[in-house]
Amino acid sequence: MEFLVDEALEEELQQSSDPRVHLIAGACAGLMEHCGMFPIDTTHQQLAGSRTSIAATIRTIVAKNGVTGLFRGLPVVVAGSAPVHGVAFSIYEFCKRLLGADQPGHHLLASSMSGVVATLAHDACLAPVDTLKQRLQFSARPYRGVWDCFGHILKSEGVSGFYRGYTTAAVMNLPHASIYYGAYESIKKLLKRATGKEYESNDPVTHMLAGAAGGCLAGGLTNPLDVGKTRLQVGTDAGKSYRGMVSTLRTIYREDGWAGFTKGIRPRMVFHSMSAAISWTTYEYIKHTLEPSFSSHSPPSSNKSGPS
Repeated sequence: MEFLVDEALEEELQQSSDPRVHLIAGACAGLMEHCGMFPIDTTHQQLAGSRTSIAATIRTIVAKNGVTGLFRGLPVVVAGSAPVHGVAFSIYEFCKRLLGADQPGHHLLASSMSGVVATLAHDACLAPVDTLKQRLQFSARPYRGVWDCFGHILKSEGVSGFYRGYTTAAVMNLPHASIYYGAYESIKKLLKRATGKEYESNDPVTHMLAGAAGGCLAGGLTNPLDVGKTRLQVGTDAGKSYRGMVSTLRTIYREDGWAGFTKGIRPRMVFHSMSAAISWTTYEYIKHTLEPSFSSHSPPSSNKSGPS
C-alpha cells in the first residue's frame, strides 16, 4: 500500500512539471482574479489616499463616474495580468521543484522563497500597468482614458513615472510573498491531511480556504507598506510630493498617527482573501484539468515493480 501511494505521488509530481500547464493555468487565474476583484480594489485604493469610510468612498466614485467608475483601469489590467500571472506561476512552480517545496511535508522556507522570486518577476513586468491602474482609480485628476493617463505620465514624469513606488512594492512584497505563499502551501497540506485528501490534486474547497487564509494574513500584516506605496504612486496627482518610502511613512505618521497605517486594512484583507481564493482555486483547477492532456504527449515513465 505504501508503494502505491508513493507511486501515485511521483506520477502527480511528474504531471505537474510541464511549464505550459503552469503558464495557461496562471494566466486564467490572473484574469479571473483581477476581473472578479476590481471594484473592491478600486475602493481600497481610494480609501488608502483619503480619510473617508468604505460606503462614502463607493458613493463618491459612483457619483463622479457612475457605476463604471468602479471599473476604471480594468482594460489595462486585463491586458497585462493574464500573461504576467502565467509567467509568475511558471517561475513559482520551477522554484518549488528546484528548492524541493513540491515534496511531501511542510517546506515553509522553500515555498516562501519560491513565492518571493515569482512575485519580484511579476512586479517588474506589471509595474507600469499597476501605476496606470492606480492613477485611473484615484480620480483626483479626471483622465479621459488609458492613453490620456499614459501620455500625461510620460510627458510630466518620463519613463521613470511608470515605476514610481516599484522599489517600495518590491520591498513590501518580500514579506507579503513569503507570508502568502508559505501560508498557502502549509495550510493547504494541513487541510488535506485533516480531511484525508492528501493525495488528491483537485480539491477546490481546500484550495479556496487555504488561499483565503494566506491572502488575509499577508494582506493585513503588510497594510502599512501598501498605504505608503499608494501615497507614492498617486502623490503627484493629489498635489503632494513624497521623496521616498521612509519620508512617506513619516509623513503619514505625522499627519494621521498610527491610525494612518491601518487605513483601508479591512477592505485590503477582504480583497486579498477573496482574490487569493479565486486565484488559487482557478489555478489548481485548470492545472489539474490540463495535466492529463499535456502528460499524454510526454514519454511514459519506466515501469516499476514493487512488493505485492
